[in-house]
Amino acid sequence: MQAVDQFLPHLVGGVVIFRNASESEPVQVIPVIDLKQGRVVRGVAGARQHYQPVRSQLSRTALPFDVARGFIQQFALHEIYVADLDAIGGAPVDERSLGEMIRAGSKLLLDAGIDSVDKARQVKAWNQAGASLHRVIVALESLRNSSQLRALLDTLGVDKAIFSLDLQAGTPLVRETWDVASPMEIAELAVGVGFRQIIVLDLADVGMASGNQSISVCQEIRRRWPDVQLISGGGVRGYADLDALVKAGCDGALVASALHDGRLRLGDLRMLTRETKSVGRF
Repeated sequence: MQAVDQFLPHLVGGVVIFRNASESEPVQVIPVIDLKQGRVVRGVAGARQHYQPVRSQLSRTALPFDVARGFIQQFALHEIYVADLDAIGGAPVDERSLGEMIRAGSKLLLDAGIDSVDKARQVKAWNQAGASLHRVIVALESLRNSSQLRALLDTLGVDKAIFSLDLQAGTPLVRETWDVASPMEIAELAVGVGFRQIIVLDLADVGMASGNQSISVCQEIRRRWPDVQLISGGGVRGYADLDALVKAGCDGALVASALHDGRLRLGDLRMLTRETKSVGRF
């Protein structure tokens, strides 16, 4: 499977493990931060109005700089996925917090609630200003209709854009203006217009430590489009859940609470690297 740039990549508050193009390279792990009102918050079942500042073993505060630095110091992880929840809700992008994470030494992938070509251009321009935005998420929950997919992909570019197939208890998070309903129909639309990177995320799983209920969707996407870079997560309790996602065909696994709570350690991630490479998945 061919890599995009140097690695294969909402995710909301977690860690992404990418399948690399070469078996000689280690699995790449990317923490994901949920950002709300200038603080890192802990996601629980997608109920964003109730999200509270994170309490983490990696950081003494919920400030973006401190949490980003914690990921770097504890795991040597410099690339971070940021879900700007205020921007997703329609507010301006929190450029100050993004800048703080960059100052901490991070490189960012951003979900800012892209819902128009104008907003996509603004986010892309911020990237071009040298702010180290490696990827931009086009999230299903933010789109008015399916006709926006092609225009947003054309604006951002295939290498930059990741489509996020957002679900809630198995049901796609779409507005009434959408003319398709099933996860696979939506995935087919995204791949059809040219997306080559897809996230499958069921918000009902986020922060619940109950396992991932999107395994079957991931398996079907992998079967139908073997060259698509596929990411999923939510509900990860530990190493076994990460391994299950990889075996379902995922290139990346999303994790949140298990890292902050210490249920996943650096040794677990290294073990996943060794075992997946030993069977030729990376």
